[in-house]
Amino acid sequence: MVILILLKPLLLLLVRVLCFMRMIIPIPVTPGMFILLIWRSTVLVVLSIRNKTDFITGTTGVPPNGSPLARQWQRCNDLVISWLINSLSKDIARSVEYSVFAKDIWNELEERYGKAGGARIFELKKDLAHISQGSHDIASYFNKIKQLWDEIASISTGREGVYTCGAKSTEDEEQRAYQFLMGLNEIMFRPGVTF
Repeated sequence: MVILILLKPLLLLLVRVLCFMRMIIPIPVTPGMFILLIWRSTVLVVLSIRNKTDFITGTTGVPPNGSPLARQWQRCNDLVISWLINSLSKDIARSVEYSVFAKDIWNELEERYGKAGGARIFELKKDLAHISQGSHDIASYFNKIKQLWDEIASISTGREGVYTCGAKSTEDEEQRAYQFLMGLNEIMFRPGVTF
């Protein structure tokens, strides 16, 4: 009984760690731009919550050997590596499993899968041009079109000039409203129909 009482905090900690590992990414990432964007966003949030983003950005450098912080830094780096590898599909994980630094894994994945070419942007804009409500309810239609907008925005980040006023975002919002309205079924524009 005494042993069980002493082990209880350790068991609770183990359960918390295992639950955290399972929740970091619910679906192993596989090659594919949209899945990678979701994975990237989720990993950044999880690492931010755990105050570990510095390990993938390289902001915190490796302490010199013999430093009292070197061992602690290595443990945290190894923890982030394990989170990253466990969130990947087996094929992708095998290609980065021998990396020594979490930053190297992150950079490798960004280089390999994080760049959308013009073909992907063209495909998304083409989908956006042809999207319509069809048989979907308004909420489903909106979610579908918003997914395209968000993916285009995440890919386009850094591709356009920097704007210092709100004019560009206002213009983008107006454009999105027009796109949304153009895709609605005709019945939505009949007199007496309310949203």
